[in-house]
Amino acid sequence: MNINLLESLTILALDDEKGKFYNNLVYYTYSLIGAIFLEMALQKQIVLENKKVKLINSKKTGNGIFDEVLEEIQKSKKERSVKHWIMKLHQYKSSKIKKQTLKQLVEQNILREEEKKILGLFKQKRYFLQKRNVKDDLKRRLENLLTYSSKMNAKDLMILSLVNLAQLNKEVFGKEKAKTNEKRIKELTTQENITSILSDTIDVIQEEIMAATTIAILAASTSITTTSVAVNS
Repeated sequence: MNINLLESLTILALDDEKGKFYNNLVYYTYSLIGAIFLEMALQKQIVLENKKVKLINSKKTGNGIFDEVLEEIQKSKKERSVKHWIMKLHQYKSSKIKKQTLKQLVEQNILREEEKKILGLFKQKRYFLQKRNVKDDLKRRLENLLTYSSKMNAKDLMILSLVNLAQLNKEVFGKEKAKTNEKRIKELTTQENITSILSDTIDVIQEEIMAATTIAILAASTSITTTSVAVNS
């Protein structure tokens, strides 16, 4: 089954038993946005020139996510960096992109959507694997690529990079192999022959994740301090 990078990442990021994403959502959402540009580069819709995203094929794909991003790039008055696009899409469209990706997987019968009530009041959607073999085959392929140093194509390297960026090594490879495989992936993605768009996307996502998590930590510590002061007043 031919699934795109966004779908592959989403399948790997879902907890099979609970039907929801693992706790590292900040990493997942930035990586999901990055996956859009990596997939568009694979499909020869964009290239990176002088650190700017250049549209080389504006033909509609039939996929709502990619077509919407294509329109955004077309409407821009000038060529912009990967960082600009990732930040813009994450700020305004990350929730929509996540929902669309899940919907596409449901429509392909890879996932099953269930609606559950929390505390009998709040509705929450859960997503469970319909086709277990899709995830198993994907994990097995990634494991084999790293274990046997198999020859990798661009898509293989992109998926592995997204696993690293989304902090999913433990979930994909298991606790014992997580650190070793994380190191191996980093080595592969620093080689000179990787594509410039992959390199730039990795750099941007790492930078934005670090900034986002730092802000979250500062906000949490400020909240704790404020609460402590209020309690002690």
